[in-house]
Amino acid sequence: MRRWYTLIEILQFPLQVLFLAMVFMGLSGVILNPNFNTIFNINNALVIQIAEMFRYFGGFIIMNFPMLILIKALAKRYDDSVVVFTGILGYVMFHVVTMFFAPTNLPSQAYYALLGIQVDASTLMDSTTSGILTPLQTGVVGLVIVLSITRWSYHSSRNRFTYGALGFIDRNVQAAINTVFFSMLAGAIIAFFWPWFIRGSVSMFTFLSEDLNNPINLFIYGILDRLYAVLNMSGLLRGLFWFTGLGGTWINPFGQTFLGDINVWISQTSYSIFGLGAGRLITPYFVLNIFAVPAMLAGIYGVYTDKMERRRYRLFFILAGLVSAISGTLLPLEIFLLVSAPLLFFFHLLMTGSIFALFEALNVYLGYTFSGNPLTATPGSIIDMIVYWRNVDLMKSLLIIVLVGSITGLLYLAATTYYFRKGAVNLVDVNELEHRLGAFLASVGGIDNIRMIHAAPTKLTVQVYDRSVIDFSKIHHYDVSRIVETRAGYSLSYGAPSHMLWEEVMKLKKQLPIVETKSA
Repeated sequence: MRRWYTLIEILQFPLQVLFLAMVFMGLSGVILNPNFNTIFNINNALVIQIAEMFRYFGGFIIMNFPMLILIKALAKRYDDSVVVFTGILGYVMFHVVTMFFAPTNLPSQAYYALLGIQVDASTLMDSTTSGILTPLQTGVVGLVIVLSITRWSYHSSRNRFTYGALGFIDRNVQAAINTVFFSMLAGAIIAFFWPWFIRGSVSMFTFLSEDLNNPINLFIYGILDRLYAVLNMSGLLRGLFWFTGLGGTWINPFGQTFLGDINVWISQTSYSIFGLGAGRLITPYFVLNIFAVPAMLAGIYGVYTDKMERRRYRLFFILAGLVSAISGTLLPLEIFLLVSAPLLFFFHLLMTGSIFALFEALNVYLGYTFSGNPLTATPGSIIDMIVYWRNVDLMKSLLIIVLVGSITGLLYLAATTYYFRKGAVNLVDVNELEHRLGAFLASVGGIDNIRMIHAAPTKLTVQVYDRSVIDFSKIHHYDVSRIVETRAGYSLSYGAPSHMLWEEVMKLKKQLPIVETKSA
């Protein structure tokens, strides 16, 4: 688990950047939202242009989020810019190769122009295809492959003498050559095998689409939606269900055919037709964004025990809750849960699937007006809900959504609070918390040497009376991913069990004499 919790340190800054991208997406989503324009009509060309710029920037960050993780992971582990540079070269080469060698008969949603990489096939010599070629969408899988290759290439080059295989090539260039070469091979292999995954996914999606009136199918869809989002491949699932026949079809009175859940919703609402099923793939986002995520954020905020730290992060959690209600912050929170609280992430998946199934069983539908890249979509905003309240035909659905949302928010708050306070450890080994507590106390010189201790969602901060007795080697290396001495004291990254350890320490401190004899 230590290596797993280490991901928290690696992902911290990329997640902050991703959250910033969601803020930009939220601002643009509000301004460009047709429902918002029914309240405040914005005709200023400059404002609209800035909103489009924000949406493009946010979408670019989300699409290329794996590369940000790659850069951070390499920069954190190695104090050398060379390995970061070679990693970027390998990442680009990997995707360029998939662009040239991958089959062109996959759904358009299986491709995306990484960093704008694309080529007109008609300009290539002896080309048997036409159109624009773009790299395959590999998401986190491509990241893991290139990261592994880069690390191996860098280490192998360091094990050599100052120069590489050729006398005029130094170790840095050798690392770059190795990374690019093996990334090229990996890209060619992925270009052959990855389409099988794409076709398998499409087959699974097609099976689910055959009966979207079945709550079980919607339950599975809801889970897959969040899993593919975490894998940075939500464009594949959403693109097919939102804008193609997999998400439903409808023919308007003039004989025009509309494909996809969103397109059907837009067309039906233009004729004031509701309740026929359009919007079923969007409705749960109103609950997740407006009720579930803010409640989970409140539960995480409650884990902080230091009053100064609570004041420091209060504004952030308030802002995060507002952004979630306006545009959604599901993805950053889900990635955080996956690496810091996997069981809580599993709870979230089950709840998401259950909400999809429940609304289908209750025939509650509330859609979303959008056209463009699914990665830049912000469904389930409070802006849409406010506008929909003006429509009497949607009143029943809105009341049920608010009721379900309120109950869901309470469940998320209770689950988050329980997990960090009681359920983060002892699930497999009933003595796990006791073992961790014993090792921690031994490393800091005992309970009577602790001057002050505070907990955060993923770390403990402890101040001691006598630093000479500190011996962190007594802590098992699987328990703590990082130990840093700060102004506030020693910071120990225990992950999700941090608050549980704090509670046990506080119980023991209460048993100490009221007057302590040690001096600061």
